[in-house]
Amino acid sequence: MKTEFLYLALIGISIVALAGVMRIGKSILAPPHVSGVWRITDETGNHAADPCGPPSPGALPLELEIAQSGTVMELVFRGDHPVRTVARLRGDTLFASPLEPIPPCTDRWSLRAQFNEADAPERVTGLWTATDCDECAPRRFTATRRDGPERSEG
Repeated sequence: MKTEFLYLALIGISIVALAGVMRIGKSILAPPHVSGVWRITDETGNHAADPCGPPSPGALPLELEIAQSGTVMELVFRGDHPVRTVARLRGDTLFASPLEPIPPCTDRWSLRAQFNEADAPERVTGLWTATDCDECAPRRFTATRRDGPERSEG
């Protein structure tokens, strides 16, 4: 009798714990799906005289490849001098900083991009800033997903 009661108590506790985990899980939202190849367009204009190399949108045409795992992603700016970096997604905003220098201008830059999944899931707006280069003006850009979202059906 004691063993049966203990068994039923453990089963009951497990069911209550599972119900709690499922209730909490309902409130967790997945980050936006942004993996893929994006084509960057300079919105600032007059990029011909920009001395900075990629990932400056002044080095157009430029493509950005994003490999995503949750809120962490690897960015590869494709071009004459490919640049790799790691970024974090907080809410619908992506924040990135360099892993390697970008000759000839700077090894310190930041990128901030805003995703609006509800209104325009295939379009991103952002700002690239070189933090230690007086000749490098901040660059406003938009990026459009070149390939369709790579969603897995599961």
